[in-house]
Amino acid sequence: MYNRENDEEFNNNEETEKEFGEGLYQDRDIGLKIPVPVILFLLAILALSVVGLIRFPGVFKDYKVYKTAEMRIENGDTYETLNDLFEITEKYPSSLPIIMLTTKKCMENGFYDSAAYIINTYIVGKNLYDHNYNLVENYVDKLDQYYHTLDSIDIIFEELSDDQMSDSEYGDIICEKLKGLLDEEDLDQSIVCYYLAMFEEDVEKAVEYLEKCYDLDPNCYDVCVQLGVFCRRAGDYKKARKYTNKALGKDRKDSGALRALAILDMLEGKLEEGLINAQLAYDSYGDGMYVRETYMIALHFNGKTGEADLIMKEINENQGNIDEDTQLLLDGDISLEEYYVEG
Repeated sequence: MYNRENDEEFNNNEETEKEFGEGLYQDRDIGLKIPVPVILFLLAILALSVVGLIRFPGVFKDYKVYKTAEMRIENGDTYETLNDLFEITEKYPSSLPIIMLTTKKCMENGFYDSAAYIINTYIVGKNLYDHNYNLVENYVDKLDQYYHTLDSIDIIFEELSDDQMSDSEYGDIICEKLKGLLDEEDLDQSIVCYYLAMFEEDVEKAVEYLEKCYDLDPNCYDVCVQLGVFCRRAGDYKKARKYTNKALGKDRKDSGALRALAILDMLEGKLEEGLINAQLAYDSYGDGMYVRETYMIALHFNGKTGEADLIMKEINENQGNIDEDTQLLLDGDISLEEYYVEG
């Protein structure tokens, strides 16, 4: 039965429960009050940590390039290593250790134009310690002589036009004018000798110029590769292989050196080895001078005529038709010796 007292008691209990409940919610609201600037600071640290974790693999990879550069070059990965160093130099233009290492390795391996670019772009205007300053001064002196020599040679070419003379006449005149630079002490004689060899018709004299170039600067252009080529043309396969191996010791993926080695292999009757090295040259840099042609010839002499035809198609598409002597070789009208030594 309805009892008002019970109703009032219920109401009183409801009010009591409400008060108790409010007390519970009030208790739950009690906590540490962190200032907004501190929260923002903690969030900033968290964000930087996340960014750091995201960037860490890339940074670690770049650090590995820097730390392993010496070892990789010693192992014959010179070009790839210098390319990687060049990339991280552009990525970290304020890092003097990276800049100095890249410059040093370019200079040591004959990449003088790359070294000059790095010095002009990333070193000029920076404060250097005495040791680095002296190094850069020496590099600049070497580069000044290098470019002065190239300018002197360019003048010779600019003064001559081969329109009115045969290739032989043009080469003879160039040689005579280049010989006039041999007595100039302010020029880099390794470069003069290199150019002389390229225009000298006498193969044995060309070898002498290249050997002098090598003695003065073993990293001058591709002097070891050219010594391998000219020694082969002189019929000295042993010396040719020696210099070709020196070139591969510097860069084991040098397409010119691998091509030269493939030719020596074929001349010595090692046709399968010749094909292996010709393919390595093609895989390394198929657009290198005569690399496709040598690979095609190696395929042909190993009986892989179908694959040789595919490479010939590439040559026709990229370089035009093969020359007459190459066709004679493929047709069996001339020998490998006549083509690569006497030709």
